[in-house]
Amino acid sequence: MSRLIVAGGTIVTMDAERRTVVGDVVVEDGRIVEIVQSHQGSDASAPHARDGQRIDASGCIVMPGLVQAHTHICQTLCRGAGDDLPLLDWLRQRVWPYEAALDERAMRACARLAAAELLLGGTTAVLDMGTVHETDALFDAVAATGLRATIGKAMMDDGIGVPARLHEETRRSLEGRRGCLARCPWYRLRQAG
Repeated sequence: MSRLIVAGGTIVTMDAERRTVVGDVVVEDGRIVEIVQSHQGSDASAPHARDGQRIDASGCIVMPGLVQAHTHICQTLCRGAGDDLPLLDWLRQRVWPYEAALDERAMRACARLAAAELLLGGTTAVLDMGTVHETDALFDAVAATGLRATIGKAMMDDGIGVPARLHEETRRSLEGRRGCLARCPWYRLRQAG
């Protein structure tokens, strides 16, 4: 059993009363098992604090991870390009050409950078629309970071100004989506069970 004590922080409990307390959060095997309130900071001699790794959270806020329900991980390296443009001009002149130019290596770099920024900001779960190509690189790079993510596969079978590399024939796009699902662990379990 692994044990972690996040000690002496100001804890946002998210309990029914929405209490904020100073104390320790005891985590065993990745699950919170106890919150021990302290009136004068953490007591290292308390029974819950004797074994396990300790993180001193004095002066810090200990809270649940944030959930970001609208991300564009693949666009991380395009941030700030054409912010002054109207939406459709921005997509046609900046975003779509940028995404069309991404290869596997660039997609992995985008995903690693985006995941690092999200995790450092307290976000632990995201919903992302994905991209047309290099979806495996996006999935793999995000999965390697520990960020929990639901990522889709973008489909572009029509549109004015869509670069040739992003434009997919409808049937091929749908087959690519099925391939993404087939590689998804929860989907494989659901199909087997």
